[in-house]
Amino acid sequence: MDRSTNKTVAGWWKAKSNQRLSKVTRTAQFVHVHVAWLRLIVPDGPSRRVGWFVRKVDLILGKPTKKLPKRAVRRYVDGRFDRSEFVFSIEMHVTPNWSEEFTMAMKRFFLLFASLAVVAGAPTFAADLQPGPVELQSAGPLAMTDSGVLLVGDPMGAAIYAIDTEEGDATHAGSGPQIDDLNAELAKSLGVDAGQITIGDMTVNEVTGNVFLSLAVGDTTHLVRISPKGDITKLNLDKVAHAKKSLPNAPENKVTGEGRRQKNLRAESITDLSFFDGKVLVSGLTATEAPSSVMEIPYPFSEETILTNVELYHAAHGRVESDPAIRAFVTMTIDGQPSVLAGFTCTPLVAFPIAKMGQQEKLRGTTLAELGNRNQPLDMISYEQGTDKFLLISNSSRGVMKVSLADVEKNPGLTHPVGGGGTAGQAFETIASLQDVKQMARYDEKHAAIVTQADGGKAQLKTVELP
Repeated sequence: MDRSTNKTVAGWWKAKSNQRLSKVTRTAQFVHVHVAWLRLIVPDGPSRRVGWFVRKVDLILGKPTKKLPKRAVRRYVDGRFDRSEFVFSIEMHVTPNWSEEFTMAMKRFFLLFASLAVVAGAPTFAADLQPGPVELQSAGPLAMTDSGVLLVGDPMGAAIYAIDTEEGDATHAGSGPQIDDLNAELAKSLGVDAGQITIGDMTVNEVTGNVFLSLAVGDTTHLVRISPKGDITKLNLDKVAHAKKSLPNAPENKVTGEGRRQKNLRAESITDLSFFDGKVLVSGLTATEAPSSVMEIPYPFSEETILTNVELYHAAHGRVESDPAIRAFVTMTIDGQPSVLAGFTCTPLVAFPIAKMGQQEKLRGTTLAELGNRNQPLDMISYEQGTDKFLLISNSSRGVMKVSLADVEKNPGLTHPVGGGGTAGQAFETIASLQDVKQMARYDEKHAAIVTQADGGKAQLKTVELP
């Protein structure tokens, strides 16, 4: 043991601190990291902000040592969460990339406690949203935090916004909104022509029953709220409590490629997003050699982001690919591991364990199914019926699929080509009663909100039972 390598760190761990240690660890078998007295403080008072710091970090280099258990002592003052003190340890093999792995482990360590504040009863972080204008450049994906804050993806602006919609905590009763001519009602509410409106995405606050839409209207972008009764309200973005997170490494905002392959990759910087375990997960393309990626962003937003480049075995193409963006995804637990279950164009269904994200240059997922070529998944919903788990996928040209997740933990993944537009892997059925579904979001445990529109027909907002 070399005590001279002990370090005391206040604040975030800096990778450059590893420079001196790298010479010492060439012959070591393990790095054992003991983090003591990590303190999570929620001050009492109107600010209600969360802060944390590391009092001491000891690096012990040498033989493997028994991994210490995680201990937590929580103290409550007047019934409110006041402080938690933890002892936590990390043990890892020394590899050529051990310093990168250690830095990533420390990032995850901090993300853990950021999310723990929510679980332990800390504030909902509304105080971290500051009033001001939100200027959206595009109508991108939407999601909801557990506290009812609306997450808005702006692909062209390469940013994520957290917006306080002042939802409150009133629960809804009833079957959800039904609007026969959605574009006409939206046009009436916004004072525009119905033909100018394009719906970007839809999400639902399952507590209040309100549906939210992102809309492109000509060159402007709007957000609207639709109540369970079908009342439409435009969100005022001129002065709204919000926070903004700019994405690192977004593609340049320009058209690239030639002929039919011409496109602006900036438009795919955000293809879907979700709130999971106190973090915002974002799929999209980055300006890297392997562009398809998933980002983990702590919430409330901070400068720290875990970026993972992902790849998959695409059985319909018979090769490994890292270029295609995830088109839609859900988060769920598979065999005890929180995972991203992602759909790609043409249409592989792939699982990526969240715990492995950021730990290697590229993360190859497990291809659970091939659901047919010449198709793009539009939206995904995970749900349960009794003890059975299902995935509902709306598609551009293959209808709505109900995918069984029975024995998904035993699925080794596809490793051989599936030709002729065939399907393989997890079993599924196409739901004949759900036609022309363009947008889809879970409304509650038994219902989904959907937007349907046949070619040349009018858009309709419906609340339907999950099949």
